[in-house]
This record gives sequence, C-alpha cells and structure tokens, in this order.
Amino acid sequence: MHAEINGPRPNGGWTIWQCIENHGRRLDGLNDRLDKLPDALRETVREAVRTELEPLLGPAVANIRAILEDNRKLREELDSLRAEIDELKQNR
Repeated sequence: MHAEINGPRPNGGWTIWQCIENHGRRLDGLNDRLDKLPDALRETVREAVRTELEPLLGPAVANIRAILEDNRKLREELDSLRAEIDELKQNR
C-alpha cells in the first residue's frame, strides 16, 4: 500500500501524490485563467453556471425545508409523548 501511494510506479505510472500535484496545478491554472478574464465575461460565466444549477438547487432546497419541517413536527410529538409518559409515571 505504501509503495502504491509514494511510488515508484512501473511503466511510468503515477503515484497518488503525483496525481494530486497534477490536478492542483490544473486547478491553479484554471483559476489563473479565470482571474485574467474581463469582469463582464467572468460575470457571464458565473451567471451561466448559476442558470444551470438553479433548476437543480431549487427542488433540493424545497426537499431540505420539508425534511426540517417533518423533523420539527416529530420533535413536538416526541415532547408531547414524553410529557404524557411523565404524567402516567406520576399518577401510578
């Protein structure tokens, strides 16, 4: 396992660390390229990404809100049941 992570790898294969380093350089390069774009173009790219993600995020947010509401109702019901149990214990 240690050799697979740190190398050397046969036939010019890459170690995990080499892959991480390579992808880091790619991301840094992409970030540098985006930083060099004019502000208007950069905002256009952001808006395009936002437009693509909005249909996906809207339903996800709605689902999360529904789950939180269900959890709130369950907590209230649990508190009510606990109160009933405590009352039954006292009246025994």
